[in-house]
Amino acid sequence: MNIARVIIHNGSDPLIIDRSFIMFRDDAEGLRSISYAEYLQQSLAYGNMLKSMKARLGIGSGQRFHVGVFMQNIPEFFFLLGGCAFTNATLVGVNNAQVGEKLAFDINNIDMHVLFVDHAAQPGTKGTFLDTVMNARDVHGFSSLGEESIFSAVSPGGAYRGKIKTIHHILEESASTQSSFTPEPLDPGQPGVIIFTSGTTGAPKGIEVTWQKLFMM
Repeated sequence: MNIARVIIHNGSDPLIIDRSFIMFRDDAEGLRSISYAEYLQQSLAYGNMLKSMKARLGIGSGQRFHVGVFMQNIPEFFFLLGGCAFTNATLVGVNNAQVGEKLAFDINNIDMHVLFVDHAAQPGTKGTFLDTVMNARDVHGFSSLGEESIFSAVSPGGAYRGKIKTIHHILEESASTQSSFTPEPLDPGQPGVIIFTSGTTGAPKGIEVTWQKLFMM
């Protein structure tokens, strides 16, 4: 067993498919839930989306594919984790307290291929998480991550409207191929996530955690 197989099993087992897998509060503070079946479908949709991105970037099966997330604990984070499990990709959790030069340093030194960014207000700043990312890019520069590879969790609005696509827009673009999507066999020895430390004793460090370790946890 591995995480990908667990997602498929739980989302297909008639005994539990309708049970709540995630419960969360939406932007209007309403309590919502996502069932195991819904999580499987979202993971497949996100996996198909990531497969399309890998193809666009010329990244083949077995090659490293770093999917960055700069966001809070929102459902899209878990959908992307499921999508990574179905495409042998690695979810990179950038420390969401970073700003400016330190944020640019983390993004540039982790070989980020795509970056998904929260739309909400970032604590301690005067803007959103997306504002922080774009400011870091404008002032300090990203070495390889282009604007076409940065995506917002929802419609970003403001000065970035029309430039930064949303996850939902990309999902719609790849929806026509979803029926033919087949998850890649998951390599348990490959990094499932890279988590940045808090940086209390120096610059934050990216810690690799394998898919096998995630499954055991």
